Amino acid sequence: IKHEIAEKRRAAAAERFHSVIEERRRAAAGATKAGTRGLSPRSAAIAEEEHARKLAAQAEAKREMAERKRQQQAAQHEQQQHEAKQRALRNEHRMRKNRELLEQQQREQEAAQAARDEAARQRREAVERDRAMRREQQLEASRRAAELRNAAKEKARQHEAKVRADAEARRMRADERLHAFSSFKHAQQQQNASMEAAKREHRLQAARRAEEQRAQERARLMRRQHETDERVADMRERRGGGGGGGP
Repeated sequence: IKHEIAEKRRAAAAERFHSVIEERRRAAAGATKAGTRGLSPRSAAIAEEEHARKLAAQAEAKREMAERKRQQQAAQHEQQQHEAKQRALRNEHRMRKNRELLEQQQREQEAAQAARDEAARQRREAVERDRAMRREQQLEASRRAAELRNAAKEKARQHEAKVRADAEARRMRADERLHAFSSFKHAQQQQNASMEAAKREHRLQAARRAEEQRAQERARLMRRQHETDERVADMRERRGGGGGGGP
């Protein structure tokens, strides 16, 4: 920014220097031209004076314009300096905020790492305590399992003896029941054979009775048919005798 301001100042000074040189050159050229018009010296002096006043007025107007331009450039320069200062302040504020944020993040990371380390230490201690407790529990469980196995073996031995005794008693009772059942089945088979023979006899008698009934029914139907045929023939004879040779 300083370099840019210095460049602008040098450019403005050079422009003012060139404008002054140009004004002097034009004044000299105007005076020379006025003197070559063939006027009287008095008229030439008046013309030169008038021309000099015009040049002076033009030079004053240019100086005023240059002054306004310089003031405008100075105001712009001041505005640029103010904006640059504001940008610098904002940059400094942002950098400070970033530093504070980084420091806060670093503190938070350190605190989080410390918390993780503490949690890991506590987990390791808990794991060690749990392992020791499990070892003690396994030893106690092994002792209890041995006691239970011994008690179970004794109970199994007693149960096996009882099972053998019960099995022998059941076998004897089963033999007795089998013998009784065999006797009962033999008697039942004999009874069933007698009942089956009686049933067959009953079925035969029923079949004979049914056949007799069917024969009686057929005979009755044949008698009725015979009687009907006789009545029909009798009626035909009566109609034929009384009608004198009808159809």
